[in-house]
Amino acid sequence: DGGRTWGELRSMPDTTYQTPIVLTGPVLKMKDGRLACPFEVYKNYHDSRPWRHVPALKFSTDAGVTWPENVQVAHDENGQLFYWDQRHAIGQEGHCIATFWTFDHVNGQDVNIHISQSDDHGQTWSKPRDIGIQGQVCHPILLRDGRLVILYVDRYSTRSIRAKLSTDDGHSFLDEELIIYQ
Repeated sequence: DGGRTWGELRSMPDTTYQTPIVLTGPVLKMKDGRLACPFEVYKNYHDSRPWRHVPALKFSTDAGVTWPENVQVAHDENGQLFYWDQRHAIGQEGHCIATFWTFDHVNGQDVNIHISQSDDHGQTWSKPRDIGIQGQVCHPILLRDGRLVILYVDRYSTRSIRAKLSTDDGHSFLDEELIIYQ
């Protein structure tokens, strides 16, 4: 009814990670009809094991009644890089892009934004790669003609929100950029 009334809150149980999870964006409608809920797993602060961070997706095939499937979007097995604040763009024919504000946990500093892609409706993801742009939260937008726009925060240098364009799925970006806010 357009959001006028709401049903009772339901738990979204997690049997895979069994630790607190943090939602990182809106529920996505995949082109294959499934719903995908982006979340991140952090180490339970009461746990003595080393830090663990995993961005993942929960999938529902029944319009959000149940969320039985988890898919890991990115993870650094060495525990050095944390792929934070995943943001997604859903393209045509199963193509999806995820961008990450990437943090070097060992050296305690932000590193360049990373990107990963899926060509099977989010079931499997490429290893995240450095896009050569320093920034934090980054939102990808896949245009109908296949180009990719990223909106990102340059927190340290110019303290601005910027947009850059790629014609090759984020392997390179045009030199020109649009300053949205400074």
